[in-house]
Amino acid sequence: MPEVIDHFFKLMGTSAAEQLELVKLDPGYRVVFEDGFDTVDVPAEREAVTKLFESLEAGAGEQLSRYLDSAEDAYEIAKRRFLYSTFQSFLPFLRPDVLRRLPRIGSLLLQPLQSFVEKRFKDPRIQQILG
Repeated sequence: MPEVIDHFFKLMGTSAAEQLELVKLDPGYRVVFEDGFDTVDVPAEREAVTKLFESLEAGAGEQLSRYLDSAEDAYEIAKRRFLYSTFQSFLPFLRPDVLRRLPRIGSLLLQPLQSFVEKRFKDPRIQQILG
C-alpha cells in the first residue's frame, strides 16, 4: 500500500519518499499460536507464502492463490472507486466495474473475515494467520 500512503503525503505537498524510508520486511511477520510455543514466520513474497500454506494443508497453496487474487481485485476496485471518494454521490457505486463485482463485494462486507477464511482453509494455523 505504499501508493496509498504516498497519495496522502502528496495532499500535504510532499511525498512518502521524501518523508519515509519504507523497508520491506522478510519475514513479514511471525505468528505465535495459542500454545505459545508453535510459531510460523510468514515470508514477504507471495510464492514463499504459497509454499508455506501448502506445507500446512494440502491444496492450501492453490486456495491461497485464489484468495490473494480475489483480495487484490477487491483492493484495486476499492482504491479506484472508494478510498479517495467523498461519497457525496452514488455514482462510484453505479459504475460497471463495481456493479459486476457487487455480489462478491456484498458478501465480503456482510460476513466476518474469520467466516470467509474458515470456508476456504481447514488448518487452524492458516485460519489464525489470515483471520
